[in-house]
Amino acid sequence: MPMIDDVDAKTWFAEAFKLTQDEEIDDDQKARATLEMPLQIRYIRHIDAQAKEFRQFIQSKYYPYSEEEQEAMQYEGLLFKTIYAEEMKYIPDYFEQILSHFKDFYDENNTSHQKIGAHLARRFGLLANSLYVIQKAMEEKHEGLEWFLQTFLEEIKSVDGDDLLNDDMLIFFLVNTYASIIHEEDESYIASLIDVTKELMKYYPFNSKAFLYVLDELMKSIALKEVSIKNANAFLEIFEALPRFYEILSYEQVMALKAMIGNNLANSKPLDNQVFEQEGVKSKMILLNYLVDMEDLYYEGLKKEREAKRAKRYALFLAEYVKLFDIFTDQADLEAAGLWEHPVIIDPKWEKYDGIIKEKSAGVIGWRAPVSADIFDMSVEIPVVFEKTNGEYLSVGVPLELVELKR
Repeated sequence: MPMIDDVDAKTWFAEAFKLTQDEEIDDDQKARATLEMPLQIRYIRHIDAQAKEFRQFIQSKYYPYSEEEQEAMQYEGLLFKTIYAEEMKYIPDYFEQILSHFKDFYDENNTSHQKIGAHLARRFGLLANSLYVIQKAMEEKHEGLEWFLQTFLEEIKSVDGDDLLNDDMLIFFLVNTYASIIHEEDESYIASLIDVTKELMKYYPFNSKAFLYVLDELMKSIALKEVSIKNANAFLEIFEALPRFYEILSYEQVMALKAMIGNNLANSKPLDNQVFEQEGVKSKMILLNYLVDMEDLYYEGLKKEREAKRAKRYALFLAEYVKLFDIFTDQADLEAAGLWEHPVIIDPKWEKYDGIIKEKSAGVIGWRAPVSADIFDMSVEIPVVFEKTNGEYLSVGVPLELVELKR
């Protein structure tokens, strides 16, 4: 399965700190170094959870391999990696290679092999069929694909397109994409490629190389082919949705996204397609905005994202509202959520410090020195400052479900 690169946090922070301290760099470079650190912190927070979620998704699709069948499991893993990772650009060749190796491994008299092969056929068979037609037409190697189709013909014929759509949308959209190539149906090809791009977006930035490759191909295709108003709008919707990722992209990924889009706008020129001049098509400015410096787009996207979340501050219980954000770790996080020093109402069921706290209804979110953020577990409690009966201040964690924001 696709794996993310390990993050050497110690080295990265050392280099970032060195950049901000170097007297020979200019103000623009210092600003970029300052931007890089919060981007990387947010990315690291997010990517581990996304990686676990992706692995669970893939493993839920796997055949239930026994301990004795672990060697066979590698073939399913490689096929999944081919369609979800960077190898996507080589899908026809990689499927041929993987299935050729599976052919050498396969024992037709082994019941276990038969069941595993049938499972792979039901999952990847329709896609393998389209790839076989393309490889054969291009006079490329196709023996592995041909063997797979002949060996598991009945299992592949039993697959219903609607069932595949419900079970694995990416494979379904890839089947449509390659079928459109075979039948030279440009409109269907564009629509299917848009569907593939949107499906890969669900696991962006974990699968950033695959996503950027398909988005690059889509932009080039829009530049070359006749496009309907429906597909033009669906294409632009992708770029309307992208800003929501700015909060979780690393600096390198922001720059890679910027470079890919900028190069396509300058060289492939997808917006020169006449469809974007037609009535009923969304504004080209949706895409042209990406020519603005990506740092500005990041902060603008982050601002809109936070504003949308903060608009729900009083509509949700506090315990639900905080789930819209990463776990709070410091004052800046609470400020971003509009919670720092916000007055609160404490549920009477919270009876701690009775007789010590002057007035529980006068507390505000936050803390006072010498207390600091690291003593609170803000995944389950919110820090609140109360005035004590002796005039001093007490900073304590109160369970989220017992706290209400005072309007």
